[in-house]
Amino acid sequence: MISKMKSKDGNHQEIINDTVLRALIGNDDEAISLVYVAFLESGQSILDEVSLAMAEHNWQLMLDAVHKLKSSALSVGANGVGDSAINIESLLKSDRSIREITNAVSLLKEQFSLVEIYIRKEFVVTRE
Repeated sequence: MISKMKSKDGNHQEIINDTVLRALIGNDDEAISLVYVAFLESGQSILDEVSLAMAEHNWQLMLDAVHKLKSSALSVGANGVGDSAINIESLLKSDRSIREITNAVSLLKEQFSLVEIYIRKEFVVTRE
């Protein structure tokens, strides 16, 4: 199933494509839920690294962090998060302005937040 939500500009955008994860591990909703929980936890930790890198203007740390997030996001079908991470990688590799990078990081965080809301709603994720 591909979940879409309205973005701030009123357009519908893909939040998560769970067929990606189902193709990897099957239709076991419990296993899928566990993978999504792990993605949310590791993703939040990586976003913390991105925020630290932004504050310190440590572009290598940011590049390493968004690369990790890109890989894990695309593997669970969180394509908006993955695409945002790819965009940040591109900006960092082309020496773009801090303003452009800041805007891209904001979009990445927004995309991650939408994925988190969807996963928590659809997969009844609780923290222990």
